[in-house]
Amino acid sequence: MKFLLEAFRDTLRPALLSTLGLAAILGSISCEKEPPSAPAPERPALRIYYAPEKISRRSALPAKLMVETLHGEALRNDAAVHLILRQKGTALIEAILQDNGKNGDILAGDYVYTFVFLPSQLPLQTGTLRADAYLKDAEGTLLDTTFTVIDVVDSAAGVPPVISDVALPDSLVILQDQFVTFSVTAADADSDLAQISLKIYTANSLQPVFEKEWPVSGGSATVEDSLNTDQFPEIRTHLFFRFQAEDRSGNRSFPCTVQLHLQRYHKNDPPVILEIIAPDTLSRTQASTFLVEVRVDDPQGLGDIFRVLLNTYLPDGELSSNSPFLLRDDGFGGDKTPGDGIYTQRFQIPSDTPLGTYRFEAIAEDKTGAKSEPKNHYLTVIE
Repeated sequence: MKFLLEAFRDTLRPALLSTLGLAAILGSISCEKEPPSAPAPERPALRIYYAPEKISRRSALPAKLMVETLHGEALRNDAAVHLILRQKGTALIEAILQDNGKNGDILAGDYVYTFVFLPSQLPLQTGTLRADAYLKDAEGTLLDTTFTVIDVVDSAAGVPPVISDVALPDSLVILQDQFVTFSVTAADADSDLAQISLKIYTANSLQPVFEKEWPVSGGSATVEDSLNTDQFPEIRTHLFFRFQAEDRSGNRSFPCTVQLHLQRYHKNDPPVILEIIAPDTLSRTQASTFLVEVRVDDPQGLGDIFRVLLNTYLPDGELSSNSPFLLRDDGFGGDKTPGDGIYTQRFQIPSDTPLGTYRFEAIAEDKTGAKSEPKNHYLTVIE
């Protein structure tokens, strides 16, 4: 008698090829559907990325404004972000912001547009300064607007402090949480330093993800400190350390921004085959189909599992020509519950299936390519 699973019938050499193995039933349901329409692209919009809380109207140090274009990838290259600084309804300055990585802009082409100005060169008065940003396309059509307000103070006209040195690694590769150490030095010609502050931003953060201040005094001061990287759980990110010094008169230094690339490697454990659920014995005259279920787990969670494969071996030990079979955990093809970690496939057993014992070998693979130890199940076909 011949053993044949439906997918392996061969009319050229039926006696030999009847032992090639098992074939999965891949049921499918087709129906006519209209192709889904593409979603409408999201409209570009503006938001304030960075603005100082206050500035001294007599400060000779540059002040910076940064405006982010949300969904900026939908803009043409000749679109522009315009800025108007107003005080008491009067426009003090009009400008076009830049995203070229120069003149205070941090990263070119990141849809964050920057403008730098000198407060002492504007007719500022104490009170509120309003910054209005306008996004216009190449034809001058207004797409969006946003604004922020800045407190203008009348601090002493003394020389503002400066950040003279920052020591921080350019990149950090970590296998587990550890500390990153840095130092910052500030100097003040009037010898009236008050504090050094730090704000840390990520590439996508409008607000700082970390803030700290250190009280200092005198004409020069150095702060050394360290931070635990568990505050930044991202696997890969850019951190922007923004240092600033302030004196007792309220004068602030120009911010000094240093970038740190953080790469985190987590220990990865391969998935595990917990069990194979399948019949031990089948009668070829009484059964037409049977189900194979493979229950798996992964130390990093079921979401880390990429695929589960099943190899079938014939009674003579040869690997089935259609192996491996890709099992499914999507609620179809015999699978009961999608995403439960039980991968399934239904097989067919024709009445002329050869007698003997077949070996099923299951292997799971995670998204890093790590594979489980194989697990076997034996099924004996009887009359």
